[in-house]
Amino acid sequence: MKKGLIGVQMSTIAPAKMPSFDAFDAMKKLTDIGYHCIEISQVPMTPENVAGFRKSIDELGMNVFLGTITGADFANPTTNIDLINGVIHDSEYVIRDLQEQYGHHKSVYGYYLNDEQCDYYMIYADGVKYGRMVYKAQSDLIRELAPDAKIMISPAIWRSGGYSAAGKALYNMVKPESEGEKPIVDIISAQDCLGRTDELIVTDAVFDEYGRYCEEWAENARKAGVEFWHDAEVFEQT
Repeated sequence: MKKGLIGVQMSTIAPAKMPSFDAFDAMKKLTDIGYHCIEISQVPMTPENVAGFRKSIDELGMNVFLGTITGADFANPTTNIDLINGVIHDSEYVIRDLQEQYGHHKSVYGYYLNDEQCDYYMIYADGVKYGRMVYKAQSDLIRELAPDAKIMISPAIWRSGGYSAAGKALYNMVKPESEGEKPIVDIISAQDCLGRTDELIVTDAVFDEYGRYCEEWAENARKAGVEFWHDAEVFEQT
């Protein structure tokens, strides 16, 4: 097992929870106390904040994944196919713009495809087909524009459909089109979703069940040639 990173979501500290918010100062304080994995989300992207983030990620030696686009309805893809097609269409403009503006930065490590799948949608909502459509369209363009960039997704483990079916669905969603080609993505950072219910305590039985799903996902991700990361989220429910 590789050494993990302890991270924090910027949205949990700023700007509502800070009287005054300075992007560079916030990032510097987080790295000073040991946080080197930071999700920048739900923060007003004013010119000042953008400048502060750009300065901090270069000066503080961070690896950055650029988020692309969200809006696909994986829960009801056939009903809302226009949303799927809209994301695919608009993603080209977003990715080209991101690469033009930020691709030259030494801190840019790759791209994060924002729309989140889960085992339930993959098994019960034809999510393998539609997830692959959304991710492949973006992946193909990224690999054309930035061949060395890593591509990551963060699907959620809801513990749905059985271990084997969940693992097979994940494999089919990200596997290469043909032998010798790259998979659809390079990294799967699986969200554990252990805190998504009203229960504040995760029982041993639930954790053991989650572990079985995680093992199946890890095995099938690696079978497809994809790195498997574990996104363990800890937060306070309010």
